[in-house]
Amino acid sequence: MKLIGVIGEPATGKTTLLRYVLQRLGNDYQPFKFGRLLYGRQYKGGLYVLGIYADNETFGGTDRLSMAVQPVAIRFLNKVPTNAVVLFEGDRLTRVGFLGAAGRDRLRLFLVEASPQEKLRRHRARRDTQSVQFHRSRATLIRRISDTFPVDRLRNETTADLRANADRVMRALPVATP
Repeated sequence: MKLIGVIGEPATGKTTLLRYVLQRLGNDYQPFKFGRLLYGRQYKGGLYVLGIYADNETFGGTDRLSMAVQPVAIRFLNKVPTNAVVLFEGDRLTRVGFLGAAGRDRLRLFLVEASPQEKLRRHRARRDTQSVQFHRSRATLIRRISDTFPVDRLRNETTADLRANADRVMRALPVATP
């Protein structure tokens, strides 16, 4: 099993990036549920995408899952076939315990970054109500993870960046780009 994560601070464009990847993957998937808390998509070729991606939702992906999903997701990692690839993005599963469950040699992390000005613009555009303390805690978490695990940094300021970043994530997947 290989675990691929798209991680980053709030408003860096993680969910938007994964939506671009999902568009490229197309609609040939089966929804799945594991336990009572974990939802996702299963594609041919052994690709699993964790999270809920409904149209027109600002906060999608793993942000739509329960705060208590991590232990269930770890059990899921232990149950998927050895040749499977599991892709996730977002805050719910960006935790050392979950990432460590995959094992360093089976983990690839894409760290999405944006300038402070761009993050502020995005927070305002989506009318975030997250506190300054929350944002600081996320920055600390991401710093801790990037100090613990190797990351591929993706700058995400423009639509052109988004497309290039989606290409990089697609190249890490076991399926051919449609």
